[in-house]
Amino acid sequence: KDNPNEIRSANDVLASFGDSARIFEDLTLCNMIDYLPYVFVREWVEIPKSREFRCFVKNKQLRGISQYYYREKYYYLDNSYNRELIKSQAEGMLEDMQELGFNLNNLVFDMVYRDNSELSLLIEVNPYSSWTDPCLFDWALDKFEEFEFKWLQSLDKISEVKDENWERAKRNGIA
Repeated sequence: KDNPNEIRSANDVLASFGDSARIFEDLTLCNMIDYLPYVFVREWVEIPKSREFRCFVKNKQLRGISQYYYREKYYYLDNSYNRELIKSQAEGMLEDMQELGFNLNNLVFDMVYRDNSELSLLIEVNPYSSWTDPCLFDWALDKFEEFEFKWLQSLDKISEVKDENWERAKRNGIA
């Protein structure tokens, strides 16, 4: 294998589940909150950090998007046109998920934004829960009543983001 993360067989899938602390934690959490997990397998693709977004759905409506790697500055997000394109792709993905039968009342999904003719890519779906990392949002403060797009707007804010996330982690009992 050229890529150590590449899965080629059912045995590889089971081995990767057993080797992953993240999968173990996710499955344990699903069991604790009575959330039925699904596993979708797709072809491996390299994902640029600057193109990954966390999307928040409340009452079947897209209510928030945050850059996933929230401690890094991506200048293309300063352009409102680019943020609108990302929102449009997220809304399209939400429609596709509805057609596939997802329970869309409240959930969080991660996606890859692509700015060419390729379709955006679903990475994962998470429960709409304080256990799910809200990235630049805050479960205690953000109510997701109206749509909001959050991105790191200034390099000066990086230390604030780190401090804010540490405080949030302490409030949620994670740190």
